[in-house]
Amino acid sequence: MDKNSLGICICVDQNDYVRGIFTEGDFRKAVYKGINLNEKVKKIMNKDYYFLKKNYKFYQAENIFKNEHTNYIPILDRKKLLGLISREKFLKNRKPLVKNLSNVVIIIAGGKGLRLDPFTRILPKPLIPINNEPIIKKIMNEFSNFGMKNFYVTLGDRGKMVKGYFYDHNLPFSIRYSEESKPLGTAGSLSFFNNKFENPVFVTNCDVILKTNYNEILEFHKKSKNDLTIVASMKHVVVPYGICKITKKGNLINITEKPEYDFLANTGFYIMEPKTLSLVPKNKYLDMTNLIKILNKKKLKIGVYPVSSNSWSDVGNWSEYNKSLLKITDDLQDDQQI
Repeated sequence: MDKNSLGICICVDQNDYVRGIFTEGDFRKAVYKGINLNEKVKKIMNKDYYFLKKNYKFYQAENIFKNEHTNYIPILDRKKLLGLISREKFLKNRKPLVKNLSNVVIIIAGGKGLRLDPFTRILPKPLIPINNEPIIKKIMNEFSNFGMKNFYVTLGDRGKMVKGYFYDHNLPFSIRYSEESKPLGTAGSLSFFNNKFENPVFVTNCDVILKTNYNEILEFHKKSKNDLTIVASMKHVVVPYGICKITKKGNLINITEKPEYDFLANTGFYIMEPKTLSLVPKNKYLDMTNLIKILNKKKLKIGVYPVSSNSWSDVGNWSEYNKSLLKITDDLQDDQQI
């Protein structure tokens, strides 16, 4: 599902008979239940799913796609898979078909970008290019696909270069800037926006590219009545060593050879209720981790929305930056084939 960026896996047997499907929604349910992701898919696949029969009518597909969570429909002939129809192709619209969101987006772009040294000695991190566009423009493009065009960007000591880039480009965005007089961390600059908004606010670091359905994240945030929703990516890690478990006296209990772990990593992408912004101290350095601790102490509700590892690109360090270049190149090739 990750490799093909489809958001769906059709589970078939050796005769091409469909036995079930596994979607991004099923993935999130599995994560919440704590299911081992190495488990056989037949134990977690959905056997009750929408499908179309051979020679289906237009209105039948249209009725299924009225469910905005359905992005793909398998076409079957007596349970045998004939093909797969996508919402985008069916409605001849390449952009995600979601509600037009009026929520504003805050992009935290005041950091020094030390992980991308030496590039950031010349360019501020938001302007580091990915193919033909800077990181920050890629981020805005993703939000724009979902109808969000009102951006607030927090800037640091080289903010003039970011302003200069947008000044020279005629873009369909509304961009307002807030400048830090000193470094304020990944959350400190949110104090600039106290009492400014009435609706939930999207907040993202300027090195995060997230390819998923933003409308579904917002819907999850509202339905869960969260004060803060953290988007987290599922990561699978294999420790390439034998791990020793010992007693307090240093005696060996056992050795686990190359253990594997699944965990949720914070992507740096959030939805926040306006009242949470009022808890950010003014003009003080504050990282998002510490803001989350403040919210926990206040007993505000914090939810986690899982996405697959392929949905998230952290372009703030060299290894992930290079992976992102390859991933985006592959996506462009896939788009050209489609």
